[in-house]
Amino acid sequence: MKNLIPIIITFSIFSIIILVTVGFQSCQDEISGTEIKPLTVGDQMPTISATISINALDNRETLKTSSDKLIILEFIDTHCSVSRETIPHLQRLQQTFKDDLTIILVTQQRDSLIRVVADQYQWTLPIITEDTVLSRCFPYQIVPHQVWIRNRKIVAITDWQYANEKNIGALLSGKSVSAHLKKDDFLEYTEPKLPQPLYMSAITPSVNSGSAIYKNNDHLLISNMGIPELFRYAYNRPSYPIGAYVRLEVSDSLLHLLTGPKSQITGNYQEDSIYFDWLGRYTFCYQLKFPEGSTMASSDIQKVMQRDLNNFFTSYIGLSGSIQKRNLKCLVLKNINPSAYKASEGESKGSNKSLESFIRQVAYQNKDLAMPIVDVSGYSNSINLDIKDGLDDLEKVNERLGNYGLQFVKQDHEIEVVVLQEIKQSQPIP
Repeated sequence: MKNLIPIIITFSIFSIIILVTVGFQSCQDEISGTEIKPLTVGDQMPTISATISINALDNRETLKTSSDKLIILEFIDTHCSVSRETIPHLQRLQQTFKDDLTIILVTQQRDSLIRVVADQYQWTLPIITEDTVLSRCFPYQIVPHQVWIRNRKIVAITDWQYANEKNIGALLSGKSVSAHLKKDDFLEYTEPKLPQPLYMSAITPSVNSGSAIYKNNDHLLISNMGIPELFRYAYNRPSYPIGAYVRLEVSDSLLHLLTGPKSQITGNYQEDSIYFDWLGRYTFCYQLKFPEGSTMASSDIQKVMQRDLNNFFTSYIGLSGSIQKRNLKCLVLKNINPSAYKASEGESKGSNKSLESFIRQVAYQNKDLAMPIVDVSGYSNSINLDIKDGLDDLEKVNERLGNYGLQFVKQDHEIEVVVLQEIKQSQPIP
């Protein structure tokens, strides 16, 4: 990562910045730490304190929310890939509405770290670093987390997808905009809900938090996973490409329940209402707790989880999961020339890694490939190769793999996958 490239803020952006208050370190005396309370939609913004330390003309500027310009605060964390990916989109919106909109990034992370990352990704939006105040006014667990402010009134606390030209344009023209309220529940992942259980496993409805997995030797906690993903995890199949290692051999009605609406969060209130309803009904949390301090093998944990999922979902929706062999279309890595290993000069700057790590990287970069990736090459040496542009042009990828005598081929191959099948249920689908 690099240091931040100096940029010049235009007068229109600067004028917005000085018209918004979510004041910053220079005015801490205006509201004490004990007076800070969580705010929600419809509340008036108090005068609070913070510092725009990056991409501002003067880091002592006080943002004032009394203007009719729209202020969007986006809380980010550089470890979150979604946070990083949304910022180019926000910068385009800032240019489109430059006279009527100010977007400010807010993070609790160190200023020195953010400067390096901002330089690497060429972020031009104003940034508040080392925040200790705004995050208490607008508590969050999952980023990105957006707060919209206009005329010193909080008009939305929502997901980043709602920051689009249609919604912003409507709001600036005086129309009302409906947006889902993003309100995160704060989960304690290091301790289960029950005090020191001797043994516990539970499947619960989803919570208002993101999907996450916490695991150590005696405790597993998974939040907000769909049913196919829960079974995939229980049977230890690869995460990527998404859905490639789970086969759904069920009726159309059960298939719709398992997969949900095709769209994710779109920023359209009506469409998102259907999606959020599905999330609330058909994503789940799973928790498994063994005696404190015990050491359970991963295989033992998986066996318990497999049993729990099958017991519950058999009675709940008439669904059973198991590992079975299927002959499927796969992306197969073959060794076509065992004597051809050589690192070309063009690959000398790549990252030296095992073939297993390389395949995991390819699978993650091509997460929507929808077919398993299988290694039958028997290749055991390290590989000094990055495929940064994915597999869109398989011929070019294979040219580079040819230096190692390797080649990707799309063909049918027998592979073990998780198969979800419909069985007689003891109660109707809710």
